[in-house]
Amino acid sequence: MHFAYSMPTEEDKVRVNGRVPRGLYEDICTYYANITNAINDALELLRQEKTGQLHKDCGKNMQNDADSIQARLDDALQQIEFLKEQIGVKDSLIEKQAYHVQSLIQENSRLNVKLLPENTEVKKKWWKFW
Repeated sequence: MHFAYSMPTEEDKVRVNGRVPRGLYEDICTYYANITNAINDALELLRQEKTGQLHKDCGKNMQNDADSIQARLDDALQQIEFLKEQIGVKDSLIEKQAYHVQSLIQENSRLNVKLLPENTEVKKKWWKFW
């Protein structure tokens, strides 16, 4: 996180010395090429926190986020209801098609029975072979 601040002149600067844990230093060096910039950003954050400026907009931001999430949730619920209706329509169509296919199968069976030749020859009993 980099803050925009005006660069003070050399006489407005104060030298700061201190010791920090090696792990913290190594972690910060992965984000900052210059440790002076890291110290300035850290002190600026500390000042904003102590003066109450750091978190003053958090409540508004959280409310905006909540409103945004609620709007997206409402949109998703509307889409779910629409899709439920579409599934109902498709179920109805599938049911109608299944009924139609069943009636076609029955009609086909009736036609097959009519087309089959009737067995016109009479079988003779086995003992009447002459």
